[in-house]
Amino acid sequence: MRHSPADAIRFSRAALAVLALWLVAGSRGEAQPAPVDSKECGVPNFWQADPRGHFANGGSDYCCPVAVSDYLVYFAGRGYGNLLPDAAAPRDPAQAQIDLINRLASRDYFGTDPREGTGPGAVLRGLRRYVEEKGYRCRRLEYEGWRKVGGAQQQAGRANLPQRDWLLGGLRDPEGAVWLNVGWYESGPEAGEWRRVGGHWVTLTGWKEGADGPVLSIRNSLVPPSPGADAAASTVRLAAAPVGTIRFPDGTSRATAGMDSVSGPGLPMKRGRYAFLDAAIVFVIGK
Repeated sequence: MRHSPADAIRFSRAALAVLALWLVAGSRGEAQPAPVDSKECGVPNFWQADPRGHFANGGSDYCCPVAVSDYLVYFAGRGYGNLLPDAAAPRDPAQAQIDLINRLASRDYFGTDPREGTGPGAVLRGLRRYVEEKGYRCRRLEYEGWRKVGGAQQQAGRANLPQRDWLLGGLRDPEGAVWLNVGWYESGPEAGEWRRVGGHWVTLTGWKEGADGPVLSIRNSLVPPSPGADAAASTVRLAAAPVGTIRFPDGTSRATAGMDSVSGPGLPMKRGRYAFLDAAIVFVIGK
């Protein structure tokens, strides 16, 4: 069979595409997704119940100031040293982070409730205030989620549910941080009905595309750090949430359509409980 020049060009392009796939696959025989981005090596992993912190209520609802502090400590070591309280004085790293957590949780910034935690609107307001008081700026401070943030923080809103490409973009930025707000859910009395029974903030540090959806590396402050733990122990997977309806105590409801569920060893849960991704914040610091 004779081939025209156009056929040859198409064949060459196809051959190059196959060669590229072969190079990615290497000796494994098939293409394997590689980590897209990761800040796992530099972001601390502080335990919210650490007794050294003397946090109110034992730190039971300090997940948000702890999660935010993890990234602020990370940035402090990369040219943003004023983010740490009393940055000019040499200090024990753990104590410096404890002081930062308590500062963020205070009424001046997040106003963290020792029994109710921290809402996303308070995070947006308090984080901006803290960063700007330290002489830096928020190049990006964005929010996506269904939880209300209050009128003063509406300008940060981008979408009513977190979008995966937006999360990944925040993680890829060298000066970016991403915090995920997962809701704890249990099945309601009716089929396909869900009840929100609480929530939790975690820190996003890595992302890898898998065959069944993204695999995320997180810092979960509910879990005490274990130096010998395998990296997989801190991973979770995003998947489409089960179809249904969330019923709230005030009689309102919302569909789960478009929401992601979060599950995996990095987010241990009680039996009969599920986690959905309710909201997220992307922050990019600047000078």
